[in-house]
Amino acid sequence: MKSSSIEEIIAAQNQPFKCASFSGGGAKGAIYSGAHEALSKGGILKNLDAVACSSAGSLTAAMIATGISTEKYKQITKDTNLKGLLGEGFLVNKDGKPLLDLLKNTIRSNILEFLENADIANLCNQRLEQIDKQKLVAESLPQSEKEETLSELTRQEDVLLNIISSDGKLIEEIKEKALDQEGKILFKDLAMLRVIAPDTFKDLVVTATRKDTGDLEIFDSRNTTDVEIALACRASASIPIVFEPVTINGKQYVDGGYRDNLPLSHFNKENTNGPKDISDNPEEIQAAKKNWSHISTCFWLWHG
Repeated sequence: MKSSSIEEIIAAQNQPFKCASFSGGGAKGAIYSGAHEALSKGGILKNLDAVACSSAGSLTAAMIATGISTEKYKQITKDTNLKGLLGEGFLVNKDGKPLLDLLKNTIRSNILEFLENADIANLCNQRLEQIDKQKLVAESLPQSEKEETLSELTRQEDVLLNIISSDGKLIEEIKEKALDQEGKILFKDLAMLRVIAPDTFKDLVVTATRKDTGDLEIFDSRNTTDVEIALACRASASIPIVFEPVTINGKQYVDGGYRDNLPLSHFNKENTNGPKDISDNPEEIQAAKKNWSHISTCFWLWHG
């Protein structure tokens, strides 16, 4: 074990968590009681970039990604009858309509509450100022990291400028869907809101399994922009025999937990294993923090 200064070790340990993963777990995983409050009180939630989910964990992940408040989350946890989420059906192959409705309604209301209280124009201008500063910082990064960072910042800048030039039309379209009982909030809608208010909205990665091939399917804002978030989450939670499969774009999907019950690898392609050795070397700690670290029984977090 290499010796290092306490200050260096603490600095390495204090890197913020960037991603959270919510696993499957049957009824007990449908709503992770206390998860949102723990993330919020610990100051972790606002720093998260993304959440990933599989199976029953998709309900909690969808709520967090769309900016649910702690109070609202607690109320849903209190009021939800987990058995009632199964829906209609004779013993097996329940339709899961109550689960889908809960997802749809919660996602829409989360977004509507934000849009009704936010000054979008001001937020866009603030974000543009932040991006200008972030670009300056990026100039000092290693070349490959610099190019990747600047490319992403430019993409976000373009999104913000498009919102401003639309005179609010792009945001109004999302608001109209949030107001409509039949409105469908898509991954691309979440991606736009994420650029405007990253402290509130998070990137969302949802896993599901193709029924016909058994292949893992990833639903997110990059690969499935026009897919409804609630439907993708309902597909991820489609436990075979218990729930009917969900059809998305002509393909049937079942529980994402069959192929990836704790989706860790979608944020860290190089190494999905957790730290194996104890070290007091800050460089080793920092490298380990780029893997996933288990902090509780209900969800996993990853340091950026």
